[in-house]
This record gives sequence, structure tokens and C-alpha cells, in this order.
Amino acid sequence: ILPEMVDEIIAEVKKQDAQQAEQLASQRELLEQMLSDVVLEYKANYTYYIDVPNNPQSGTWKLSEDGKKIIRRDDKGKESISEIIELTPKKMILLNEDKKKRIYNML
Repeated sequence: ILPEMVDEIIAEVKKQDAQQAEQLASQRELLEQMLSDVVLEYKANYTYYIDVPNNPQSGTWKLSEDGKKIIRRDDKGKESISEIIELTPKKMILLNEDKKKRIYNML
């Protein structure tokens, strides 16, 4: 999934700054390495933390009543809802609001 995420990031940056997008594309391998090092932690106290280099994020989380969605609210109050596609002891697969699949390996 990392190559897809890198493509998405480059496409988003290109909308605002084509030159910066070209620079990111030339550093694709480094960007993939950075993304592979990101840790997303859902804590038992219903808080989460995403350790993104230069942009850590945190907030609260909860499951939907039917247990099929994760609802996150960041510290700025923005809410995001992801559908749980698969959840095993080894991985979690979510479908985000943009209908993009995200695969997380469990530690």
C-alpha cells in the first residue's frame, strides 16, 4: 500500500505546488521509508497518537455502535470515520472517507 500512499501524497502536493511535488517524486524512496516508520497507536483510554515525522497527531477514538467503524476526532475537533474491513492480531485494514484502503501492521 505504500506506493499508493506516496502517489496520493505527491498528487495532493502537486495541486498546490508542482515544483515541490517534483522534488517529492525525486525523493520517493525516502518518502516511502518515512511512511513505513509511522506508528499509529490506539490506546485503551480511547486516545490515539500518530507519530508522523514533523507532524505528530493525536486525539480521541471510538467504535461505532455496530463495531464496524472507527471514529477519530483530532485535537482540533476534526472528525474522520473509517470502515473496518479486516481486523486480526497481525493487521488492520481500513477504508477511509476517501474510499482509500489503509493497511496497518500490528506490533
